[in-house]
Amino acid sequence: MGFFNDYFVLCMIDLDLGEYKHAQRLAETALNQIKKTNIKGHEGIMWALTGRILGKKDPPEFDKGEQYIHKGIQILTKKEFKPWVSQGYLYLGDLYNDMGRRDEALQHLRKAEEMFQEMGMDYWLNRTKEILGKVSE
Repeated sequence: MGFFNDYFVLCMIDLDLGEYKHAQRLAETALNQIKKTNIKGHEGIMWALTGRILGKKDPPEFDKGEQYIHKGIQILTKKEFKPWVSQGYLYLGDLYNDMGRRDEALQHLRKAEEMFQEMGMDYWLNRTKEILGKVSE
């Protein structure tokens, strides 16, 4: 379980720094390790995060990123990991915004916003609102 936290945190840091290639390598390594442990919650989280990375890298892999985020959301929904499901919707909304699919972006970002509000997850709520502001421009 320790390896998952390490990979997840490093992926998030690389993602925020724009180090997408390194983040992708870490995420793919984590997914391979997680498949051996069969911990579905971790797998769902990493699928969604890997999808986000794929959508942000240059050049972006929007279709593959979308598939991965959907796969992550599906796994996380089955496991009833609501905080992570809402993060998946945030990732999906941001991806659709980057793809120029405004209506879909708004739909998923509003869903994430509602879920984050319900759970009192202010950090992620603020991140969602930040992206919503970009979509509305």
